[in-house]
Amino acid sequence: MLTQIKDRMVRAGAARQSVTMEIVEEGGDVPAQIMEAATEYRCDTIVVGRHEKSTISKLLSGSVGEKLLRKPMGRNIWIVE
Repeated sequence: MLTQIKDRMVRAGAARQSVTMEIVEEGGDVPAQIMEAATEYRCDTIVVGRHEKSTISKLLSGSVGEKLLRKPMGRNIWIVE
C-alpha cells in the first residue's frame, strides 16, 4: 500500500527521491510523533492511513488523522483508506 501511495504522489508531481515513508506504530502520542518526524525530515505533506472506528470510539478518542488536521502545521495532510 505504501508503494502505491508513493507512486500516486510521484504521478501528482512529487520527485520520487523526495518521498520518504516512515511507519509510526500506535503508542504514546502518535500525532506528536508524526509531527516530530515531519519536522525532522522537513516534510510538506503527511499521509496517514485511516481505519473505520465506531461512532462512540471516534467521539471518545478521535483518530490520528483528525488530530493532525486540527493542529496548524503548515503541511498538507492526506488521509487514505
